[in-house]
Amino acid sequence: MRKSLWTVPLVSLTRSTMLLSALAISCAVPAFSSNLNLSTGVAGGATYTVVEENSNNLGATGTAALVTPSNADWYGGWVANSPTTSSWIAYAPNNSGGNGLGNYSTTFVLTSGDVSTVSLSGAWTLDDSGTLLLNGNTIGTLGGGNWGSLTPFSVAASSTDFHLGTNTLSIDITGTDYSLEGVNLQGTLAGYTAPVGGVTPEPSSLAL
Repeated sequence: MRKSLWTVPLVSLTRSTMLLSALAISCAVPAFSSNLNLSTGVAGGATYTVVEENSNNLGATGTAALVTPSNADWYGGWVANSPTTSSWIAYAPNNSGGNGLGNYSTTFVLTSGDVSTVSLSGAWTLDDSGTLLLNGNTIGTLGGGNWGSLTPFSVAASSTDFHLGTNTLSIDITGTDYSLEGVNLQGTLAGYTAPVGGVTPEPSSLAL
């Protein structure tokens, strides 16, 4: 049986149409709507960098690590860890007196469209006392003794606390007895439409 003269052109046309459609999609939808998990100590949450502010460890930096009841830095009066919402983190989980004063921070990037639409909400606590800040602006303050529960916080959409580009959410331990210190934050950035992973999918990936 002879091939139809139209077989190859039709197949080529179909493939070309699919590729052009994929290219159109990649241009029209460069980002994916998503909530960004900024919680501490959980899978899928944020990574927090610590800058120590203790006189005996001034300026030391590191990545905050999970604190569990089996670690030396754990205090039995703390609100319990949750593997799905938030857990305690510290500079040195296995050192009961090595966490004192310190700044715990994480960053996220907002596009021009995100700045006016995102909102931030959640709950937090720390040991002993300190402040919660967004780009250096205080959005919460806690004194000592509040570590047995999480205290709600929120930043509304269109708040001037949000900035175009890199934003920093931080927890600053400003009061300490240099024994059993850490921070715990459950937070969600809603209305976040920046590309997943900060990368826009390539047209060739969409075509496949």
